[in-house]
Amino acid sequence: MPTLHNPEHIRYYRALEDDLEATFRYVEPQSQLDVHSDEFARIILVAATEVENVLREFAVWAQGYGQPKLSPPLTILKLTDVVAKFFPKFATMQILAPSISVLLYPWKDLSATSAPDWWTKGYNKIKHDRQGNMNAPTLRRALQAVGALQVVLLHYYRLRYGPTAMLADRAIPRLLVPWDSASPHGNASELWQFELPDDPKESAGSSP
Repeated sequence: MPTLHNPEHIRYYRALEDDLEATFRYVEPQSQLDVHSDEFARIILVAATEVENVLREFAVWAQGYGQPKLSPPLTILKLTDVVAKFFPKFATMQILAPSISVLLYPWKDLSATSAPDWWTKGYNKIKHDRQGNMNAPTLRRALQAVGALQVVLLHYYRLRYGPTAMLADRAIPRLLVPWDSASPHGNASELWQFELPDDPKESAGSSP
């Protein structure tokens, strides 16, 4: 069972999470998801670029499993199609931001002909005409873009390292986590059981 202490791209991803969480000091994230700023533009641009980088690496690794080499141009739709060949439910993955109680569907609107909103109306608008689309870089799209990167990374690690691979504690994402409604805690967080001085104490003879 491989334990991934410092897998590819994870430090870059964690830095993006830190940058995104830092914006919560100035923007109330639950009620202001559609507020826009230059900082969100930067986060979206960096996250989307990294999504492309990881998807390209996924496509390279896929060739070792018999998938043909993609011909240019390597569009986001071509690249995500490779992922879907290995993981058909890839686009249905949900990501939770536990600290702000926001559930994300980063790849929900992905189809054979269309990329998600954070890509088409966020990344593309900012990249090609930022001045003409000043309201494009919203907090919502920044969250979706970083969440989309996590989804791609986790699928890349699964392809590369197999189903038993685990992330070491220092590599685990903190701000955003996979959501699974079938899990008792939705994979949202670890539970910390604490005791207070006034809590009833178990008798010496009781079983642990």
